[in-house]
Amino acid sequence: MKNFHRKIQTLQAKVLAVILGMLGISTSCFKSEYGTPIADYKMSGFVKSAGNQKAIKNIGVSVDDLNLADTTSDEGKFELPTLIRYDLMSAFTVSFTDLDSFENGYYPPFDTTIEFQFEDFTGGDNDWYMGINEQNITIFLKEAK
Repeated sequence: MKNFHRKIQTLQAKVLAVILGMLGISTSCFKSEYGTPIADYKMSGFVKSAGNQKAIKNIGVSVDDLNLADTTSDEGKFELPTLIRYDLMSAFTVSFTDLDSFENGYYPPFDTTIEFQFEDFTGGDNDWYMGINEQNITIFLKEAK
């Protein structure tokens, strides 16, 4: 009887070793990853007058709290530097400020939210790098009377 119990214990140990070995092998098949997803955001576009649809130059364009800024060209074009984020954000507040006051008409400060859709990322590696999300927008500002 003692011999029978010893054989059962040996069999249990072997079965347990096989199960644990399989678990060890199966978990080692996956690569370990540490870190956080990263994504690039790019905003560019035009600023135009809501009244006559013409381009407005010298409008300051900035993203709040992120130190990104540009000034519109003679054609009303702006292009903010590419923003690399380690937290995936879906919206940014963008401010538009008239820098030359009354030189080409006065446009009061204007803030808007630019939303980025998750589906619009391109060039990602299906891993930690989500890719780049580019928004090309046209903003219409109302001139103050």
